[in-house]
Amino acid sequence: MVAWDIVGFLDRFRRRPDGGLPSPEVAALCERLRHPDWQERAAAAQALGELGGGAEAAVPALEEAISDDHGDVCLAASAALSRIRSASH
Repeated sequence: MVAWDIVGFLDRFRRRPDGGLPSPEVAALCERLRHPDWQERAAAAQALGELGGGAEAAVPALEEAISDDHGDVCLAASAALSRIRSASH
């Protein structure tokens, strides 16, 4: 079982800089990052990366996913973070 803290969990749904909540799509993809199947987690990370700056609220969840037990999830999360941060600047 993976240990996690409530602050880290709630941080995934933090408000965006514009004051709005993350889109339902981003929130659902963040939840998929916790799926038991590594392929689902990797696909969720990839999908978040494809959203670019629109997935900025997913940064904490992706940062957590970088330490996933499966290397493909780690790589997908890292690539997604790179795309999101590039689009946000």
